[in-house]
Amino acid sequence: MISLLVAVFKAVITKLLATSALSFLHPYLLKFDAWCENKLGIDLIKQDKKFHEKYPLVSARLEEVERRLKIKK
Repeated sequence: MISLLVAVFKAVITKLLATSALSFLHPYLLKFDAWCENKLGIDLIKQDKKFHEKYPLVSARLEEVERRLKIKK
């Protein structure tokens, strides 16, 4: 249950950061990522990179969908 909540939270934050809606929070989020890595042993940035490396086709499709959504707005 907790892992599901963490995954949802991570997805929401990742999408918000990709759209630059929270660009002013980048330094704080990097500090939070460093804290998670040191205290909890979880590195959110590396996990996201691993996903893109492990599933390149899904990653490409997601990028295409995001690009299309940006064009419509």
